[in-house]
Amino acid sequence: MVWDYAEANPFADAGGSLGAALEKGAMYRAQSAEFPPECKGGDYEQRLQAAYPIHPEIFDRLCADWSTLAKFQRTRGVLRLMAAVIHSLWEKGDRNPLILPSAIPIDDARVQFELTRYLSDNWAPILEKDVDGPHSLPLKLDAEQPNLGKLHATRRVARTIYLGSAPTSAAAQAILETRGNMPRLYRNTLVFLAADKVRRQDLDEALRQYLAWTSILAEKEPLNLDPHQARQAETQQQAADGAVTARLPETYQWLLAPVQVNPQAPITWQAIRLSGSDALAVRASKKLRHDELLLASPGATILRRHLDDAPLWRGDHVAIRQLVEDFARYLYLPRLQTTAVLTGAIQDGLKLLTWEQDAFAYAESYDEAAGLTNRPAPVLVGQRSTTALIHR
Repeated sequence: MVWDYAEANPFADAGGSLGAALEKGAMYRAQSAEFPPECKGGDYEQRLQAAYPIHPEIFDRLCADWSTLAKFQRTRGVLRLMAAVIHSLWEKGDRNPLILPSAIPIDDARVQFELTRYLSDNWAPILEKDVDGPHSLPLKLDAEQPNLGKLHATRRVARTIYLGSAPTSAAAQAILETRGNMPRLYRNTLVFLAADKVRRQDLDEALRQYLAWTSILAEKEPLNLDPHQARQAETQQQAADGAVTARLPETYQWLLAPVQVNPQAPITWQAIRLSGSDALAVRASKKLRHDELLLASPGATILRRHLDDAPLWRGDHVAIRQLVEDFARYLYLPRLQTTAVLTGAIQDGLKLLTWEQDAFAYAESYDEAAGLTNRPAPVLVGQRSTTALIHR
């Protein structure tokens, strides 16, 4: 295991591990409201010493989150990465007492390779642009704001966020791209809920309590529980069950939505925090509509704009069934709440007097020899014919 190597690491012999661990532990206790609750105890100081000069949070994220990636090897992958990190920081003369997530030199090509080799190819340009690179946005913001720049604050925050969020995004990316062993076709129908790290710990504790009391009740006869003890166990199980039910929506409070600006742009992920007391699916739907990431009524003119811009026309017409498939497949098109949203927009377009400029016309079918077969509006668009189409 990685911890076996960490506990026997040569840096601990230098005498710096105890002082660094005590100093960090004292800071966590003094500012306990600013840090997760597990940082306050003496056990965490021991972990700081054992992992020195690497902060245990790095091991937590690599062993708990990155190890969920299909190709990531829990021991070898962590050791390869940390060897590259330590070597890079040594070359740069870094004098920080601990290697924090914010100190990982992602701009180093060797470190970046170890952090992207398990991810899809589109992660390398994302790192260079949005996290850590000579022309990255965090570096630009630090240069523009001296108060941030003197601490490299934006860059350090970006590195920390990447270490904690990349595996979740990568897992979502894998689901987005594949369905079983086949490529996923209807990618524009997916969004994802992700757990908040701190809240997940509370949920894990409630789940453990529930499973423990359930196990006790299942073995009440071998355990020789009397009726009073059995009732107590049932009460505790019900309380734990209620805690799990309450903490689930508190934990899964992050919505991940894949976004693509145009057909040539890379797919990016928009992380949105959910709030409210509704069911999770209702919260997500409301937030997506509010942020215009889910359309309930795009209108005919907006539909015509997308038809022209993408473009979605096949010649001077396009089958309605094809349009339904296009909007379900391509992330650069609006995400529609239902298929009826699209057919409703077509229905509205047929009523416009300015349809030639702002909308489209309707045809029952298309024949190579006869051309378009028109039908008067209004019609039940897409409901009667499998060959119905719109044309400009």
